[in-house]
Amino acid sequence: SPFAPHLCEELWELNGFGGQVCLQPWPEYDESKTVAATARMAVQVGGKVKANIVVDANASDEEVVAAARLVETVYPDISTIIDIGGEDAKIVYINHDKAVDLRMNGNCAGGTGAFIDQMAMLLGVDVDRMDELASRSENIYHIASRCGVFSKTDVQNLISKNVSKADIAASIFHAVAVQTVVTLSHGCTIEPKILFCGGPLTFIPSLRKAFIDYLGLDESNFVTPANANIIPAWGAALCGKNDETASLSSIVAKLNDDAHGTTVKTSRLTPIFASDDEYELWRHDKNAGTIVETTLSEASGNVYLGIDSGSTTTKIVVIDDKERIVYSHYAPNKGGPITAVRQGLEKLSQRCAEEGVTLRFGGGCTTGYGEDLIKAAFRLDEGIIETIAHYLAARKLDPEVSFILDIG
Repeated sequence: SPFAPHLCEELWELNGFGGQVCLQPWPEYDESKTVAATARMAVQVGGKVKANIVVDANASDEEVVAAARLVETVYPDISTIIDIGGEDAKIVYINHDKAVDLRMNGNCAGGTGAFIDQMAMLLGVDVDRMDELASRSENIYHIASRCGVFSKTDVQNLISKNVSKADIAASIFHAVAVQTVVTLSHGCTIEPKILFCGGPLTFIPSLRKAFIDYLGLDESNFVTPANANIIPAWGAALCGKNDETASLSSIVAKLNDDAHGTTVKTSRLTPIFASDDEYELWRHDKNAGTIVETTLSEASGNVYLGIDSGSTTTKIVVIDDKERIVYSHYAPNKGGPITAVRQGLEKLSQRCAEEGVTLRFGGGCTTGYGEDLIKAAFRLDEGIIETIAHYLAARKLDPEVSFILDIG
Protein backbone atom coordinates (compact mmCIF):
# COMPACT_ATOMS: atom_id res chain seq x y z
CA SER A 1 0.00 0.00 0.00
CA PRO A 2 1.48 3.40 -0.92
CA PHE A 3 -0.26 4.95 2.09
CA ALA A 4 1.30 2.66 4.71
CA PRO A 5 4.45 0.98 3.33
CA HIS A 6 5.76 0.23 6.81
CA LEU A 7 2.65 -1.84 7.58
CA CYS A 8 3.07 -3.80 4.34
CA GLU A 9 6.67 -4.62 5.18
CA GLU A 10 5.71 -5.70 8.71
CA LEU A 11 2.92 -7.96 7.45
CA TRP A 12 5.26 -9.42 4.83
CA GLU A 13 7.80 -10.30 7.52
CA LEU A 14 5.18 -11.66 9.97
CA ASN A 15 3.89 -14.02 7.29
CA GLY A 16 7.33 -15.56 6.95
CA PHE A 17 8.36 -14.11 3.60
CA GLY A 18 11.93 -13.06 2.98
CA GLY A 19 13.26 -9.79 1.62
CA GLN A 20 11.23 -6.64 1.20
CA VAL A 21 7.75 -6.58 -0.27
CA CYS A 22 8.56 -3.42 -2.25
CA LEU A 23 11.23 -5.38 -4.17
CA GLN A 24 9.02 -8.37 -5.03
CA PRO A 25 7.89 -8.93 -8.63
CA TRP A 26 4.27 -8.19 -9.43
CA PRO A 27 2.28 -11.50 -9.36
CA GLU A 28 1.10 -12.87 -12.67
CA TYR A 29 -2.62 -13.09 -13.32
CA ASP A 30 -3.82 -16.72 -13.53
CA GLU A 31 -7.31 -16.81 -15.01
CA SER A 32 -7.72 -20.51 -14.12
CA LYS A 33 -7.72 -19.63 -10.42
CA THR A 34 -10.70 -17.29 -10.72
CA VAL A 35 -14.16 -18.62 -9.91
CA ALA A 36 -17.63 -17.42 -10.73
CA ALA A 37 -19.36 -15.68 -7.86
CA THR A 38 -22.56 -13.89 -7.09
CA ALA A 39 -23.50 -11.16 -4.65
CA ARG A 40 -26.88 -10.83 -2.92
CA MET A 41 -28.10 -7.25 -2.57
CA ALA A 42 -31.11 -6.12 -0.53
CA VAL A 43 -33.57 -3.62 -1.99
CA GLN A 44 -34.69 -1.37 0.87
CA VAL A 45 -37.64 1.03 0.57
CA GLY A 46 -38.84 3.20 3.44
CA GLY A 47 -36.68 1.33 5.95
CA LYS A 48 -37.98 -2.11 4.86
CA VAL A 49 -36.21 -4.80 2.89
CA LYS A 50 -38.55 -5.36 -0.03
CA ALA A 51 -36.58 -7.85 -2.11
CA ASN A 52 -33.21 -9.48 -2.64
CA ILE A 53 -31.38 -9.39 -5.95
CA VAL A 54 -28.65 -11.85 -6.92
CA VAL A 55 -25.99 -10.16 -9.08
CA ASP A 56 -23.33 -11.99 -11.07
CA ALA A 57 -19.73 -11.08 -10.30
CA ASN A 58 -19.24 -9.85 -13.85
CA ALA A 59 -22.14 -7.37 -13.58
CA SER A 60 -22.02 -3.87 -12.09
CA ASP A 61 -24.58 -1.17 -11.52
CA GLU A 62 -22.04 1.61 -11.24
CA GLU A 63 -22.78 4.61 -13.45
CA VAL A 64 -19.25 4.72 -14.73
CA VAL A 65 -19.23 1.07 -15.74
CA ALA A 66 -22.57 1.50 -17.48
CA ALA A 67 -21.28 4.55 -19.33
CA ALA A 68 -18.09 2.72 -20.30
CA ARG A 69 -20.11 -0.21 -21.64
CA LEU A 70 -22.15 2.12 -23.82
CA VAL A 71 -19.10 3.97 -25.15
CA GLU A 72 -17.30 0.75 -26.02
CA THR A 73 -20.44 -0.40 -27.86
CA VAL A 74 -21.64 2.79 -29.58
CA TYR A 75 -18.53 5.07 -29.63
CA PRO A 76 -15.54 2.73 -30.09
CA ASP A 77 -13.12 5.56 -30.94
CA ILE A 78 -13.51 7.21 -27.50
CA SER A 79 -10.54 6.95 -25.11
CA THR A 80 -11.77 9.09 -22.20
CA ILE A 81 -15.17 9.85 -20.69
CA ILE A 82 -15.68 12.94 -18.53
CA ASP A 83 -18.97 12.82 -16.62
CA ILE A 84 -20.10 15.66 -14.33
CA GLY A 85 -23.10 14.67 -12.23
CA GLY A 86 -25.25 16.44 -9.69
CA GLU A 87 -23.03 15.60 -6.70
CA ASP A 88 -20.07 13.71 -8.14
CA ALA A 89 -17.61 13.79 -11.01
CA LYS A 90 -16.01 10.90 -12.90
CA ILE A 91 -13.36 10.31 -15.51
CA VAL A 92 -13.25 6.92 -17.23
CA TYR A 93 -10.04 5.96 -19.02
CA ILE A 94 -10.75 3.39 -21.73
CA ASN A 95 -7.86 1.27 -22.98
CA HIS A 96 -9.40 -1.12 -25.44
CA ASP A 97 -6.66 -3.70 -24.81
CA LYS A 98 -6.78 -3.55 -21.00
CA ALA A 99 -9.20 -2.98 -18.14
CA VAL A 100 -11.12 0.28 -17.85
CA ASP A 101 -9.71 2.70 -15.25
CA LEU A 102 -12.37 4.52 -13.26
CA ARG A 103 -11.74 7.71 -11.27
CA MET A 104 -14.53 9.25 -9.22
CA ASN A 105 -14.92 12.11 -6.77
CA GLY A 106 -18.01 11.30 -4.72
CA ASN A 107 -16.90 12.52 -1.30
CA CYS A 108 -17.58 16.22 -1.92
CA ALA A 109 -19.97 18.09 -4.20
CA GLY A 110 -17.30 20.68 -5.04
CA GLY A 111 -16.92 20.94 -8.81
CA THR A 112 -20.25 19.23 -9.61
CA GLY A 113 -23.75 20.24 -10.71
CA ALA A 114 -24.75 21.08 -7.14
CA PHE A 115 -21.73 23.38 -6.89
CA ILE A 116 -22.73 25.16 -10.12
CA ASP A 117 -26.30 25.60 -8.81
CA GLN A 118 -24.94 27.14 -5.61
CA MET A 119 -22.68 29.52 -7.48
CA ALA A 120 -25.57 30.58 -9.77
CA MET A 121 -27.66 31.33 -6.68
CA LEU A 122 -24.82 33.44 -5.30
CA LEU A 123 -24.76 35.43 -8.54
CA GLY A 124 -28.53 35.85 -8.41
CA VAL A 125 -29.13 34.14 -11.78
CA ASP A 126 -30.26 30.74 -13.02
CA VAL A 127 -27.82 28.30 -14.65
CA ASP A 128 -28.97 29.13 -18.20
CA ARG A 129 -28.30 32.82 -17.58
CA MET A 130 -24.96 31.95 -15.99
CA ASP A 131 -24.03 30.03 -19.16
CA GLU A 132 -25.01 33.01 -21.30
CA LEU A 133 -22.95 35.38 -19.14
CA ALA A 134 -19.87 33.14 -19.34
CA SER A 135 -20.02 33.16 -23.14
CA ARG A 136 -19.34 36.92 -23.01
CA SER A 137 -16.45 36.85 -20.53
CA GLU A 138 -13.11 38.55 -21.09
CA ASN A 139 -11.06 37.42 -18.08
CA ILE A 140 -10.63 34.32 -15.93
CA TYR A 141 -10.04 34.63 -12.17
CA HIS A 142 -8.80 31.96 -9.78
CA ILE A 143 -11.59 30.26 -7.81
CA ALA A 144 -10.98 27.32 -5.46
CA SER A 145 -13.61 24.77 -6.51
CA ARG A 146 -12.29 21.95 -4.32
CA CYS A 147 -14.58 23.14 -1.53
CA GLY A 148 -17.89 24.98 -1.96
CA VAL A 149 -17.19 27.07 1.13
CA PHE A 150 -13.85 28.35 -0.16
CA SER A 151 -15.34 28.89 -3.61
CA LYS A 152 -18.11 30.98 -2.15
CA THR A 153 -15.53 33.13 -0.42
CA ASP A 154 -13.59 33.62 -3.66
CA VAL A 155 -16.73 34.44 -5.65
CA GLN A 156 -17.99 36.85 -3.01
CA ASN A 157 -14.63 38.64 -3.00
CA LEU A 158 -14.90 39.06 -6.79
CA ILE A 159 -18.45 40.36 -6.43
CA SER A 160 -17.32 42.80 -3.75
CA LYS A 161 -14.62 44.09 -6.12
CA ASN A 162 -17.32 44.72 -8.74
CA VAL A 163 -15.90 42.14 -11.17
CA SER A 164 -18.38 41.53 -13.98
CA LYS A 165 -20.77 38.63 -13.60
CA ALA A 166 -19.69 37.39 -17.03
CA ASP A 167 -16.08 36.99 -15.88
CA ILE A 168 -17.16 35.40 -12.57
CA ALA A 169 -19.42 32.89 -14.37
CA ALA A 170 -16.63 31.87 -16.76
CA SER A 171 -14.20 31.61 -13.83
CA ILE A 172 -16.60 29.26 -12.02
CA PHE A 173 -16.79 26.93 -15.02
CA HIS A 174 -13.00 27.10 -15.38
CA ALA A 175 -12.67 26.12 -11.71
CA VAL A 176 -14.90 23.07 -12.27
CA ALA A 177 -12.70 21.97 -15.19
CA VAL A 178 -9.50 22.42 -13.14
CA GLN A 179 -10.99 20.59 -10.14
CA THR A 180 -12.10 17.61 -12.22
CA VAL A 181 -8.94 17.21 -14.30
CA VAL A 182 -6.44 17.79 -11.48
CA THR A 183 -8.24 15.56 -8.98
CA LEU A 184 -9.10 12.66 -11.27
CA SER A 185 -6.13 12.43 -13.65
CA HIS A 186 -3.32 11.45 -11.25
CA GLY A 187 -1.25 8.76 -12.97
CA CYS A 188 -3.37 8.84 -16.12
CA THR A 189 -3.32 10.87 -19.31
CA ILE A 190 -6.55 12.23 -20.72
CA GLU A 191 -6.33 11.01 -24.28
CA PRO A 192 -8.58 12.07 -27.17
CA LYS A 193 -11.16 11.40 -28.28
CA ILE A 194 -13.01 12.58 -25.21
CA LEU A 195 -16.73 12.11 -24.62
CA PHE A 196 -18.65 14.53 -22.41
CA CYS A 197 -21.70 13.24 -20.55
CA GLY A 198 -23.85 14.06 -17.55
CA GLY A 199 -26.39 16.87 -17.19
CA PRO A 200 -24.06 19.84 -16.60
CA LEU A 201 -21.79 19.04 -19.56
CA THR A 202 -24.81 18.32 -21.77
CA PHE A 203 -26.76 21.49 -21.07
CA ILE A 204 -24.01 24.06 -20.32
CA PRO A 205 -21.92 24.86 -23.44
CA SER A 206 -19.68 27.23 -21.47
CA LEU A 207 -18.72 24.41 -19.13
CA ARG A 208 -17.71 22.26 -22.10
CA LYS A 209 -15.67 25.17 -23.45
CA ALA A 210 -13.91 25.51 -20.09
CA PHE A 211 -12.78 21.86 -20.29
CA ILE A 212 -11.70 22.24 -23.93
CA ASP A 213 -9.68 25.38 -23.13
CA TYR A 214 -8.07 23.91 -20.01
CA LEU A 215 -7.08 20.65 -21.74
CA GLY A 216 -5.69 22.64 -24.70
CA LEU A 217 -7.09 20.28 -27.33
CA ASP A 218 -8.90 21.01 -30.57
CA GLU A 219 -12.70 20.87 -30.48
CA SER A 220 -12.61 17.98 -32.97
CA ASN A 221 -11.21 15.82 -30.16
CA PHE A 222 -14.42 16.11 -28.12
CA VAL A 223 -17.79 14.43 -28.58
CA THR A 224 -21.04 15.47 -26.88
CA PRO A 225 -23.93 13.31 -28.11
CA ALA A 226 -27.41 14.83 -28.17
CA ASN A 227 -28.45 12.36 -25.47
CA ALA A 228 -25.30 12.69 -23.36
CA ASN A 229 -27.32 13.28 -20.18
CA ILE A 230 -28.78 9.73 -20.31
CA ILE A 231 -25.62 7.84 -21.27
CA PRO A 232 -25.24 6.01 -17.89
CA ALA A 233 -28.88 4.87 -18.06
CA TRP A 234 -28.42 3.74 -21.65
CA GLY A 235 -25.27 1.85 -20.67
CA ALA A 236 -27.11 0.27 -17.73
CA ALA A 237 -29.74 -1.03 -20.16
CA LEU A 238 -26.97 -2.61 -22.24
CA CYS A 239 -25.54 -4.22 -19.08
CA GLY A 240 -28.96 -5.46 -17.97
CA LYS A 241 -29.49 -8.10 -20.65
CA ASN A 242 -30.10 -11.59 -19.18
CA ASP A 243 -32.23 -14.68 -19.71
CA GLU A 244 -34.71 -13.92 -16.91
CA THR A 245 -37.76 -11.79 -17.66
CA ALA A 246 -40.43 -10.19 -15.47
CA SER A 247 -43.41 -7.97 -16.05
CA LEU A 248 -43.43 -4.46 -14.66
CA SER A 249 -46.56 -5.23 -12.60
CA SER A 250 -44.82 -8.19 -10.90
CA ILE A 251 -41.85 -6.00 -9.98
CA VAL A 252 -44.16 -3.33 -8.51
CA ALA A 253 -46.09 -6.00 -6.60
CA LYS A 254 -42.88 -7.37 -5.12
CA LEU A 255 -41.75 -3.92 -3.98
CA ASN A 256 -45.16 -3.25 -2.39
CA ASP A 257 -45.29 -6.58 -0.60
CA ASP A 258 -44.63 -5.92 3.10
CA ALA A 259 -44.16 -9.66 3.66
CA HIS A 260 -40.76 -9.44 1.96
CA GLY A 261 -39.31 -6.93 4.39
CA THR A 262 -38.73 -6.01 8.00
CA THR A 263 -38.74 -2.60 9.64
CA VAL A 264 -35.28 -1.20 10.33
CA LYS A 265 -35.14 0.92 13.48
CA THR A 266 -32.30 3.41 13.75
CA SER A 267 -30.83 4.82 16.96
CA ARG A 268 -31.79 8.26 18.21
CA LEU A 269 -29.72 10.96 19.90
CA THR A 270 -30.57 12.11 23.40
CA PRO A 271 -32.58 15.39 23.30
CA ILE A 272 -30.56 18.50 24.08
CA PHE A 273 -33.28 19.68 26.48
CA ALA A 274 -35.11 17.25 28.78
CA SER A 275 -38.22 19.45 28.98
CA ASP A 276 -39.84 22.66 27.71
CA ASP A 277 -39.06 24.32 31.04
CA GLU A 278 -35.36 23.52 30.64
CA TYR A 279 -35.43 25.01 27.13
CA GLU A 280 -37.17 28.20 28.32
CA LEU A 281 -34.62 28.57 31.13
CA TRP A 282 -31.82 28.29 28.58
CA ARG A 283 -33.47 30.90 26.33
CA HIS A 284 -33.90 33.31 29.26
CA ASP A 285 -30.23 32.94 30.18
CA LYS A 286 -29.03 33.53 26.62
CA ASN A 287 -31.26 36.57 26.16
CA ALA A 288 -29.91 38.30 29.25
CA GLY A 289 -28.01 40.80 27.10
CA THR A 290 -30.50 43.07 25.35
CA ILE A 291 -30.09 45.54 22.52
CA VAL A 292 -31.63 48.92 23.31
CA GLU A 293 -33.80 50.24 20.49
CA THR A 294 -35.90 53.33 19.97
CA THR A 295 -37.91 54.94 17.19
CA LEU A 296 -36.63 57.33 14.53
CA SER A 297 -38.67 60.19 16.00
CA GLU A 298 -37.07 59.67 19.42
CA ALA A 299 -33.49 59.60 18.11
CA SER A 300 -31.22 61.80 20.21
CA GLY A 301 -28.60 64.11 18.64
CA ASN A 302 -26.47 62.91 15.75
CA VAL A 303 -26.92 59.44 14.30
CA TYR A 304 -24.22 57.06 13.08
CA LEU A 305 -24.37 54.56 10.22
CA GLY A 306 -22.91 51.04 10.31
CA ILE A 307 -22.94 48.69 7.30
CA ASP A 308 -21.89 45.04 7.21
CA SER A 309 -21.60 43.98 3.56
CA GLY A 310 -21.38 40.23 4.07
CA SER A 311 -20.82 37.30 1.73
CA THR A 312 -24.52 36.74 1.02
CA THR A 313 -26.41 39.34 3.07
CA THR A 314 -26.27 43.05 3.83
CA LYS A 315 -26.90 44.49 7.30
CA ILE A 316 -27.43 48.15 8.08
CA VAL A 317 -27.70 49.74 11.55
CA VAL A 318 -28.25 53.39 12.55
CA ILE A 319 -27.69 54.42 16.19
CA ASP A 320 -28.22 57.72 18.00
CA ASP A 321 -25.76 59.45 20.33
CA LYS A 322 -27.08 57.31 23.22
CA GLU A 323 -26.02 54.24 21.24
CA ARG A 324 -29.62 53.07 20.80
CA ILE A 325 -30.59 51.43 17.50
CA VAL A 326 -33.08 53.63 15.61
CA TYR A 327 -33.04 51.67 12.32
CA SER A 328 -31.91 48.25 11.16
CA HIS A 329 -32.06 46.46 7.83
CA TYR A 330 -31.23 42.88 6.82
CA ALA A 331 -31.51 41.50 3.29
CA PRO A 332 -29.73 39.16 0.84
CA ASN A 333 -27.40 40.99 -1.53
CA LYS A 334 -28.12 38.62 -4.48
CA GLY A 335 -24.68 39.25 -5.92
CA GLY A 336 -25.07 43.05 -5.89
CA PRO A 337 -23.67 44.55 -2.65
CA ILE A 338 -23.96 48.17 -3.79
CA THR A 339 -27.58 47.71 -4.87
CA ALA A 340 -28.39 45.97 -1.58
CA VAL A 341 -26.98 48.85 0.49
CA ARG A 342 -28.69 51.48 -1.67
CA GLN A 343 -32.05 49.73 -1.23
CA GLY A 344 -31.55 49.57 2.54
CA LEU A 345 -30.76 53.28 2.71
CA GLU A 346 -33.70 54.09 0.44
CA LYS A 347 -36.00 52.30 2.91
CA LEU A 348 -34.51 54.41 5.71
CA SER A 349 -35.16 57.57 3.71
CA GLN A 350 -38.74 56.47 3.03
CA ARG A 351 -39.44 55.80 6.70
CA CYS A 352 -37.97 59.15 7.68
CA ALA A 353 -40.29 60.86 5.17
CA GLU A 354 -43.30 58.94 6.48
CA GLU A 355 -42.55 59.91 10.09
CA GLY A 356 -41.49 63.47 9.27
CA VAL A 357 -38.00 62.95 10.71
CA THR A 358 -34.76 64.55 9.53
CA LEU A 359 -31.63 62.69 10.60
CA ARG A 360 -28.27 64.36 11.05
CA PHE A 361 -25.42 61.90 10.44
CA GLY A 362 -22.25 62.27 12.47
CA GLY A 363 -20.32 59.52 10.65
CA GLY A 364 -20.42 56.12 8.99
CA CYS A 365 -18.36 52.94 8.97
CA THR A 366 -18.42 49.70 6.99
CA THR A 367 -17.14 46.14 7.48
CA GLY A 368 -17.41 42.69 5.90
CA TYR A 369 -16.42 41.27 2.52
CA GLY A 370 -17.55 44.40 0.71
CA GLU A 371 -15.85 46.81 3.11
CA ASP A 372 -13.64 48.63 0.58
CA LEU A 373 -16.28 48.67 -2.15
CA ILE A 374 -19.07 50.04 0.05
CA LYS A 375 -16.75 52.55 1.71
CA ALA A 376 -15.77 53.96 -1.70
CA ALA A 377 -19.24 53.77 -3.25
CA PHE A 378 -21.01 55.62 -0.40
CA ARG A 379 -18.07 57.77 0.72
CA LEU A 380 -18.10 56.50 4.30
CA ASP A 381 -15.60 57.73 6.87
CA GLU A 382 -14.10 54.45 8.00
CA GLY A 383 -13.72 50.75 7.25
CA ILE A 384 -13.14 48.32 10.09
CA ILE A 385 -11.96 44.70 10.32
CA GLU A 386 -14.95 42.43 10.86
CA THR A 387 -13.61 40.76 13.99
CA ILE A 388 -13.16 44.14 15.69
CA ALA A 389 -16.72 45.09 14.70
CA HIS A 390 -17.91 41.84 16.28
CA TYR A 391 -16.10 42.60 19.49
CA LEU A 392 -17.32 46.20 19.81
CA ALA A 393 -20.95 45.12 19.43
CA ALA A 394 -20.58 42.08 21.69
CA ARG A 395 -18.98 44.24 24.40
CA LYS A 396 -22.11 46.42 24.41
CA LEU A 397 -24.18 43.33 25.27
CA ASP A 398 -21.73 41.96 27.82
CA PRO A 399 -18.67 43.96 28.98
CA GLU A 400 -17.07 40.69 30.16
CA VAL A 401 -17.39 38.91 26.82
CA SER A 402 -14.49 36.55 26.09
CA PHE A 403 -15.75 34.38 23.23
CA ILE A 404 -17.71 35.25 20.08
CA LEU A 405 -19.12 32.67 17.63
CA ASP A 406 -20.35 33.92 14.27
CA ILE A 407 -21.45 31.49 11.56
CA GLY A 408 -21.74 33.48 8.34
